[in-house]
Amino acid sequence: MNLDAKAHHPPDSFFRSLDSSVKKNSVFVKKLSSLTEQNRDKLVGDLNSLNLTKYIEEVVNAICSAKLKMQDMNCAIHLCSLLHRRYSDFSQLLLKTLQHALNNLHKDDKVSRVRIELRLLGQMLVLGIITDQKEGFTLLHNTLCKIVENDKDKLDSTTQQAPDERYNISRAARHNHT
Repeated sequence: MNLDAKAHHPPDSFFRSLDSSVKKNSVFVKKLSSLTEQNRDKLVGDLNSLNLTKYIEEVVNAICSAKLKMQDMNCAIHLCSLLHRRYSDFSQLLLKTLQHALNNLHKDDKVSRVRIELRLLGQMLVLGIITDQKEGFTLLHNTLCKIVENDKDKLDSTTQQAPDERYNISRAARHNHT
C-alpha cells in the first residue's frame, strides 16, 4: 500500500469533509509529541477525522522530536504509514527532517536517541514510506559510518588508557600480597 500511495492520494474534495479547525489540529500535533503505543487508537481516530494539510510540517516535526521508546515504534510507524498514504508531501518532509537530525550528530549524542531515529529511518525505507530510496539509504549508510567512526575513536582512547590501568591494578595486587 505504501509503495503505490502516490497514485492513490485522496482528492482535494476528500479533505473538505474533514475537520480543519486550528484548535483540534494543534491538539493533535501536541499529542504526537508524546505518542505512545497506549494512545495509538486515539491518535489514529483523530488522524482519520482531521484535515492536516496545512499542518503536515508540524506533524512531521512532532513525530521526529517525540521522545519515542522502542515499544512505541510500531505506533509511530503505523501513523507514518497512514500519513504517507494521505498526504503527498509527508514522505519528503519526513526524510528532510530525519536528514537534519542525523546529519547533525555529535560524538556525545545519546546512543538510545540515535538508535530510535535509525530504526524509524530504516522502517520507513523498508516499508516504502520514504520514497526517495537512494537519498534514504545514503543517509542510513552515512549515519552508520559516523557512529562506527565515533565508536572507533572511543575504543582507541580506551585502549590507550588500558595499559596504565593494568599497571596500577597489578601494582596494587603486589602491594596487598606483601
